[in-house]
Amino acid sequence: MRNVARSRAWSSASRTRMVMGMRSTSGPKERAEGGSPRSTGCRPPGSTLSSPGRAHERAISRTPGAVGYTPGVEPPTSRTRDGPGSPRVRNGSDLPAPGLPPAYARSVLRITDARTGEPIDAVPARRSLTRVEAHVERDDLSALRVLLVADVLARTLELGGTPVVTVADPPPELRARADALGIRRAEGDRSGAGPALHVLAPDATSVEGIRIEVAPVLGTADPALLRMVLLAAPRRQPVDLATADLDGARETLARWRKSVATWATRPSKPVPERVRQELRAAWEDDLDVPAVLEVLRRVEHADDVPDGARFETYAYADRLLGLELTRDIGAQR
Repeated sequence: MRNVARSRAWSSASRTRMVMGMRSTSGPKERAEGGSPRSTGCRPPGSTLSSPGRAHERAISRTPGAVGYTPGVEPPTSRTRDGPGSPRVRNGSDLPAPGLPPAYARSVLRITDARTGEPIDAVPARRSLTRVEAHVERDDLSALRVLLVADVLARTLELGGTPVVTVADPPPELRARADALGIRRAEGDRSGAGPALHVLAPDATSVEGIRIEVAPVLGTADPALLRMVLLAAPRRQPVDLATADLDGARETLARWRKSVATWATRPSKPVPERVRQELRAAWEDDLDVPAVLEVLRRVEHADDVPDGARFETYAYADRLLGLELTRDIGAQR
């Protein structure tokens, strides 16, 4: 019996010493807030507890228009490793808030409005339905170039995630020539909703909205080469087919199609991110298609791009160019 009583007394004293020890390691402020050494973690002396609710209140206090917003009242800040005096809302961590990686940054097509001569955003809202209206009245190569630019413009917007409807009402003869160039057929109704981009010749009738002018074309050329020749020239630069490098266009087009068919047999590799950004930067800078072709010329001979990545690069760019660069895949050699 004595041993049992002595054991119980010993257990009671041990518990008392443990409780007193825990109280002695907690500061008065922590005990007042209900904290404990186990819940505080490794905090510097003098720091206070923070909770998600308080962080939320501090965030509201700096957001104009939010419930609880107080003009002129700044939330508490802390100095961090970013440098002396660098303010940051205390959120329980010294790490900066993560941002979007560059690959997911919002891309915007900038186009020159002929009314002002200044570049502007092609569409005010990236995901809103946009009409690309091609204004053609004659059946000639200048009108055909207007349809081609409208087609490339619509492809560019689609690659950026913008839904597009192309509107045009060309004469039947011009429609047949557009089909031969791989220009996608357009609708005839111009009364649709959404912002409109007007593609037209410099001497065309004035219209309301963004005006994208296309320079005229002189002479004649093989229809099989015409798309390549017209894409290789800036759209506001007149094209004289009598002095154009038709043989060079024929050789480049044949070489690329043959190379793409060969690269298609190699192990697939993704488009290098650097190349993808160069392509997008080119066609989103005032629809600079000649710069897109120049990127493809560099990729063709780049030592650091494997054949599988070359194939994917050319196939990706051809969604904009429409040159049928993958046409010879699987063909008999």
